[in-house]
Amino acid sequence: MEFFTESDLELLHSYADKEYKGSQRDKQIESELKDTVWAKTKHWGELLATDELKMISRRSVTKQAGKTKRGADGRQRMRKVYRFYTWARLLRPDHDQYGVFFTVGVDGHSKELGWKLDCRRAGTGALNEEQIARFDDYQQKLAPQSKWVGVTMADLEEWDWKRLVKATKQFMAKHAATYEQAIAHVWHGQEPGKNKLARVCWNTLGWQRPSGPVGKSTTATSHESGHVAGFGAEEWLFDYERLIDGYHYGFLQALNSVNEEATHAGRSFNIRLFTRNDATKEYYYVGRLMNAHVLTKQEREKAERVYLRNGWRDDMQQEIVEAGGTGNIEMGSYAPGPFNVRFRPEDVERPDTADGLELIDDISEWTASVRYKLFNDYRKPPVKSKSKEEKGAHVIFKDKPEKRKATRQRQTQGKQIELAGLHDKVQDQLFTWLKQKYAGQTISSEAFIEPYGTRIDVVRKRPDGSLVFYEVKVYPHIKACVREALGQLLEYAHWTSNDLSRELVIVSFHPTTPEVEEYLKKLEVTYKLPLSYLQIPLT
Repeated sequence: MEFFTESDLELLHSYADKEYKGSQRDKQIESELKDTVWAKTKHWGELLATDELKMISRRSVTKQAGKTKRGADGRQRMRKVYRFYTWARLLRPDHDQYGVFFTVGVDGHSKELGWKLDCRRAGTGALNEEQIARFDDYQQKLAPQSKWVGVTMADLEEWDWKRLVKATKQFMAKHAATYEQAIAHVWHGQEPGKNKLARVCWNTLGWQRPSGPVGKSTTATSHESGHVAGFGAEEWLFDYERLIDGYHYGFLQALNSVNEEATHAGRSFNIRLFTRNDATKEYYYVGRLMNAHVLTKQEREKAERVYLRNGWRDDMQQEIVEAGGTGNIEMGSYAPGPFNVRFRPEDVERPDTADGLELIDDISEWTASVRYKLFNDYRKPPVKSKSKEEKGAHVIFKDKPEKRKATRQRQTQGKQIELAGLHDKVQDQLFTWLKQKYAGQTISSEAFIEPYGTRIDVVRKRPDGSLVFYEVKVYPHIKACVREALGQLLEYAHWTSNDLSRELVIVSFHPTTPEVEEYLKKLEVTYKLPLSYLQIPLT
């Protein structure tokens, strides 16, 4: 193919950013640009492509530039302009989703051939503003040599394909490490496409069953409004009473698709959830589903058969009626079925707050859209401040009380709700596990303490006659489990002046954490409390 000419660059320059109206003349110019400067750019990329770097190029001569003013017919049309540049991208074969790449092409404004390391700034799959800023900051401070390298039109006659390809290959080889480091800087080491963001319907019962109309949308076309069905499909999202092989089967409208096999089926995501109280117009962080698996049609149908056989589907339908809903759990044309995702309760992260929710001050910092769609979650995972950890907690005394600000009204659950149904499951599995581990010792479930009439979830009697008390808690957050169990265990063991047990065990399905272990160790050392934590997995 003939090398780039001054005519090619002049043609691109002449029409750069000019409006494309689709006239016969425009179509002629479009064809000429495709066959010359765009075709040569693609050829350039093809010469650079290897097994380690794939080339992507589209001869998209025009781009959208906003809507036109309304015409006489009252309609608006999408305005188009000629692109001022051509491009071909070079990137790792499995790096499409990262949005960072080498690019080569022609700049019509400056009339130059050029190459650089760049990122996706617009269009489908573009990075968000924060990521683009991180890329630019990295390139400016740590890799300024990876910016645009140009060949001016005045120097064009000194270049040919051989020299151009050699120069760009040397550039990419020199900045191969820069390319990888830029990706790490932009994505904070996360796997792009794995972390998602989704909205769920409002619920005041901890998403364990339908909670009625309070706080829900009143829009006439909304499924959760009384005009349609009176419930949202996510209302059972944290109902762990009906598990199948350790998995909870739920629904997210953000994953809902008429063609359930077309997009996400069979894939797994980490999905951060938020919700909106329609009554107060406030947004809240609900939690995050780690390793949430999007169901295939076959997986969904299998789960539906189990629910039907166990009577769970009828139970859910009755819960809709009890909450004042009128819709059917099957949801008809609204969704293929009542399930489209599954996850393990152990893989759910919830805020450690009184009501299990965390107020979002500015939803625009989370997402540009609050629709029930699946969005990429670009938020950086929270990292504990080392300086605060090193400094430690302390009490601040003040000479006089500060003037209090008006409190924000919050219409939420009011307090964390223990996960109904799951308590009995964990308690039963704890009892079975203890029977196997301590064969020959007396194990009792729901033991009474007389004369108070209080019940202990599980008690183990050692050969020496001493007792071990086990208290089961299944709150959404492990910290809440520890907090609630601690007081009960101390009461069971020592109210009012008794010493019924010298070993107290907090039990839940959550995996333990370094913070929990450190806290219990501190209590043991400081107050001589014989405390420990035991996880009983759900499978």
